Amino acid sequence: GDRSFVFVYPQNPNGRSSALAAARVPFADLGGGASAPTVTSTGISTTTTTRPRMVVRYQDSNAVAGKLGGLVQWEPRPGDVGVLSYKVFIAFDEMNSYGAALWDQVYNTNIPNGVNQLNIYSGTGRGTSKGGYPANWLFVFTLYNSGLEPVDRAARIPLYDESAAVPTMVAFSRLVFVDTDDTPAALGGTVEWSPVPLADLAYTSYYGLYLAESSGGANLKYLKSIQIGTNQALIAASGAEVGARGYLLVYCENSRG
Repeated sequence: GDRSFVFVYPQNPNGRSSALAAARVPFADLGGGASAPTVTSTGISTTTTTRPRMVVRYQDSNAVAGKLGGLVQWEPRPGDVGVLSYKVFIAFDEMNSYGAALWDQVYNTNIPNGVNQLNIYSGTGRGTSKGGYPANWLFVFTLYNSGLEPVDRAARIPLYDESAAVPTMVAFSRLVFVDTDDTPAALGGTVEWSPVPLADLAYTSYYGLYLAESSGGANLKYLKSIQIGTNQALIAASGAEVGARGYLLVYCENSRG
């Protein structure tokens, strides 16, 4: 309605304090917006700011498997202040685990504010700081006057390694589907899958979801493609006619196949 403040009152079994003793903070209904406004509470000196993540783009220009090349580019957050430089990492997962800094051909590992791109040093290998943990993600961190931003605010995208070949085989530890469509000979519901913990996903740009007559992929029927980084897909009610196909398959795919 017309209410625009949140109050926190001290209370006990005898009642509530007066409004003058209550902490308060204004709020705004975002209505589905991407980020919240900056608000400062009364009575406590705390400021909360939510910044949107930057947009990052990268296309590997080195067609040798396990090697990276080309430009990592990003769009700074509008109105961002106090920015000193940027750092780019490749890492095992979305938490920047075993992250390894990428080197630019001019600026090394600190990209000055305003350059907004890193030209990957020739011959860079796609590896993390710990052997056996493949680099599956690419991060761009902002370095402010106050220090490096935390990992949950850093921009990130799944890392794709152009190998001029179809994806290497990826094992899955879990594949679950429950049909919620009661229409005969049709499927509907959510498919979920989990690659094994140390899966190398960088040769895969998307997952392909198919129906088949056998686990080997006989008589495939394409359902949909799912961007890498997402491990579930919705099959719309009556969206898949089964026929003689009794298997649901998830393939790792890229532009080569």
